[in-house]
Amino acid sequence: MDKAYLEILEGILDELARLGAPEERLRPLRERLLALRVMRMMARDTPSPPLWGRPLFWTAVALLLGVVGALLGLPVHRLFP
Repeated sequence: MDKAYLEILEGILDELARLGAPEERLRPLRERLLALRVMRMMARDTPSPPLWGRPLFWTAVALLLGVVGALLGLPVHRLFP
């Protein structure tokens, strides 16, 4: 979730607590909000895979090789029945 949404949800929970909502009903919501924050921070810490580790890269390489092979006159169409 976006940081702004998390701040809005936190404000709503604070306002509910101020208006007198029972804490036992707000505690699970606060715990879920905290879990969302932790997951968001953990996702930011994981590095992205290198370029050759992405399937899209290998798909583009295969398509480029197919086009180059077709331009050179190789029977590329027989590779894909």
